[in-house]
Amino acid sequence: MPENYFTTLKNLFFVLFILKFSDFYSQPEISRSTNQKSLSLTHTYSIQKFDNFLVHSIGLEIKRIHLSTSLGCGLNRTFFQNRFFPLINMAVGYKLMGNQKISIYSDFTASYFTFKAIERHYFTAYQLGYDLKYGKKLFLSNRAGVGILNEKFKNTEDKTVSASTLHYQLSIGFGYAF
Repeated sequence: MPENYFTTLKNLFFVLFILKFSDFYSQPEISRSTNQKSLSLTHTYSIQKFDNFLVHSIGLEIKRIHLSTSLGCGLNRTFFQNRFFPLINMAVGYKLMGNQKISIYSDFTASYFTFKAIERHYFTAYQLGYDLKYGKKLFLSNRAGVGILNEKFKNTEDKTVSASTLHYQLSIGFGYAF
């Protein structure tokens, strides 16, 4: 895996560490119902810049912080072009508002995906967005975000080429909270 993937993970873990030990993480005015831990599984259909993805996520909500990690694959490239196109996401969200039925989160997502055409292409994406959930135990999820996508690959002359572009994501799915 490329070095920028490990840099992404290192930066994400650093942010999580800071959130864990800061006053931001433990606000005294949060009600008792939001202090509980909640584990959830979510299955989504995601439209992104280069493909449509089927994504499976596991999430943990502690107080107002929602952490999730996802695995998925690009439907077009994997099933119709016979080129496996895996996706790995890590997301951190903060619950802006919510009640028993509906919750809205601000969201930061770091993604890594790769596929092989002539040479292997590596993509790293960072995006900000929202995550809207409707329901308590069984819920519907809508997520959208925009950010930057970095692409690296080697050309036919064996030189590394790097490019950055705008990235977007729109997802809809369902999940279950334990």
